[in-house]
Amino acid sequence: MSLKSLADFCRRVGTSLKAGVDVRKVFQREAERGSARERVRLGTVRDSIQRGQPIHEAMTAAEDYFPPLLIEMSGVGEKTGKTAEVLLRMAEHYDHLLTLRRVFLAAITWPMLQLTIAILVIGGVIGLLGVIGQKTGETHDILGFGLIGMSGMAIYFSIVGVLGFGMFLLIRALLQGKLSASLMGLLMNVPGLGPQLRTMAVARMAWSLALAIEAGMDAKNSVRVALESTRNQFFMRHQKDIQRGLAQHREIHEVLRDTEAFPIDFLDALETGETAGRLAETMQVLSDQYTDRGRSASRFLTAIVTAAVWITVAAFLIFMIFRIALAYVGIYTDLFHELGI
Repeated sequence: MSLKSLADFCRRVGTSLKAGVDVRKVFQREAERGSARERVRLGTVRDSIQRGQPIHEAMTAAEDYFPPLLIEMSGVGEKTGKTAEVLLRMAEHYDHLLTLRRVFLAAITWPMLQLTIAILVIGGVIGLLGVIGQKTGETHDILGFGLIGMSGMAIYFSIVGVLGFGMFLLIRALLQGKLSASLMGLLMNVPGLGPQLRTMAVARMAWSLALAIEAGMDAKNSVRVALESTRNQFFMRHQKDIQRGLAQHREIHEVLRDTEAFPIDFLDALETGETAGRLAETMQVLSDQYTDRGRSASRFLTAIVTAAVWITVAAFLIFMIFRIALAYVGIYTDLFHELGI
């Protein structure tokens, strides 16, 4: 389910349930809206609910259509009688993620378009010089890698396509939390990048922990859900040790502090909240603070990516202008030599 659809779904269902509308009627309406694919999946949820299953189990029956965090938080909401409130908070969460994504895409669209045009122009020049070379008998390798003519252009576009697809997979894996802990550890130590990734991950963790505790989830499951919400293997790799420590009835801040992976101010706030018996309220305040930091971190990362694309475009164009100039100097030198000039 897309972020936009998730946000709208959570908001509609949460608002309806809060207004006292029967849950079967709510999901009957949901199954009648959206695309054919959405109607099929939500029809499965509706049928399960009409058979008496709770919402979170009905969502699970829709296979992988709903994200695990939403399913789990819905289950907690049902157990504590706060389903509507939980869904409305989840709508805010997905709205925030959607806003960050839109800001990121808007910032990199123009430089990425320029990079694409530059790549296409270079490929065209390779093919064009190949055609000219067939008529003049001279070959000109403008890149210096042996890519000449139509075959060279095909190889060039193939290489660029593979590199671009690889970069896409890398970014997608980073956003979905599928990079290994060791690779994430390397990224977390990159100056400028690492602190921003850490802030964004802890912002998601603080928000999820606040929501889970507020909804009535026990400490072990609250921390587990919060860790999974970071989508960062650098933190999630400590899951077993953390769960083992919590099973020994240790405080959350103590167990997290042992990992040496979390920011000191985050741990200090946890300790204050646990000591005062106001962990949910403290986490909510901390969540708001880290959410603001997360927005700043997202803007900073967007600026880094945009600058990287701009620099790539500029370097690429300068290199190609230099190579093309050399190629044309060679063409005119040969021509003048033939004319005896």
